[in-house]
Amino acid sequence: MPNHKHVYKNEVLQYDRMISKQPNLLPHIEKIVAVEGLDIIDIGAGTGRLTIPLAQTAKSVLALDQSPEMLSLIATRLDQLG
Repeated sequence: MPNHKHVYKNEVLQYDRMISKQPNLLPHIEKIVAVEGLDIIDIGAGTGRLTIPLAQTAKSVLALDQSPEMLSLIATRLDQLG
């Protein structure tokens, strides 16, 4: 059984590659509620699988996660996107 604390701290890129294989959930979220113009909190944001697509449409997104390393990856990617 994997040690989640170890994975979230030391294997962030591997975790991100694994999670990136999952389907995009944003279209399903949009069926429930339009996110354009909303302030959103992403609890358990991980490496930004939802945070990043939401940030491109929402008014603002606050990403929360127990792993500073994962939040750092989100911040880097958001900076790259402008």
